[in-house]
Amino acid sequence: MELKDLTTDCLEHIASKLNAVDLIALASCSQFWEATVKSCRIPIEHLYVNAAGLGFARESPGLSRILLGVKPLGRRFVHFFFYVKTQEELEVIRQDERTIIKMIDRRNMIQIDETNIKIYTTTPVESFFYVLDYMLQLFNGVIEHMMFGHVYTNEDELVLRVLRLKPVSECERLTLPSRGHISPILYHHVLNSTTLYRVIIHCDVDDPITLETQTNISHLNITYAGWVTLPSLLNMNSETIELIEPTITLRDMNVFVKNWLEGDNKKLRRVSIHRCRGFEWTNDEKYELLDGLESEEWNEATNSRERFYEDE
Repeated sequence: MELKDLTTDCLEHIASKLNAVDLIALASCSQFWEATVKSCRIPIEHLYVNAAGLGFARESPGLSRILLGVKPLGRRFVHFFFYVKTQEELEVIRQDERTIIKMIDRRNMIQIDETNIKIYTTTPVESFFYVLDYMLQLFNGVIEHMMFGHVYTNEDELVLRVLRLKPVSECERLTLPSRGHISPILYHHVLNSTTLYRVIIHCDVDDPITLETQTNISHLNITYAGWVTLPSLLNMNSETIELIEPTITLRDMNVFVKNWLEGDNKKLRRVSIHRCRGFEWTNDEKYELLDGLESEEWNEATNSRERFYEDE
């Protein structure tokens, strides 16, 4: 009996025991095995993209231009590093006896170990999207978490193109990095999403923006939130909101709390604001926040309150 004579359930069981690199290699053997791997509909637990290297000089051949990380559910990451080479350099690599050539979707890729794959190319962006598209076809279950690293405004086009890919656009969790700047266009694209459930944005925005329409992201966490003023805060139709360094005064927060407690927004459950730019907290100023509100001191013993506003 040959492998192809096994039942579909048996073949899928075999595929379920393989790591990501082995699955990629198996799929490259034949269209039969490619179809078998695809039929497993393996979810992607984490999808990671870092395109900071696109800003590197051509004289930095040892640095990858783009990093793509794919972590299928229950498996380790497989990383793809995209390097820029000339046609002459590519020919030298092909002729090197130490080069181990592997095939991905009938294109040559260069594998260096069990979790890292180097791609040498004259067109890194084109090659990146080719590999990404194939990975999304191969591991075609849901994408649980989309992550970017070191995003800068000159990479907006690439980031937006990734976010608009159908499997990615249906993802519910998104993390933008702990450094870098993004453009208002990218910021608005994320905040206007109708599918995202949890978003973490740990980077600044180049120009001031205003959230003029409601965002319906349930859990929103924003560092460098200096652009967030009262109008934008009122448009955050979220369950939990965490902001660091927003530009909000105590009077603004008084308005927000009244809107929260007296309005019809039953979805919002918790707001956490750290290091507000709009004031310096003193005991006297707290009454500006509490003006017109029924309030009580936080009870450390019970550590509970029906609804509360937290500032640190």
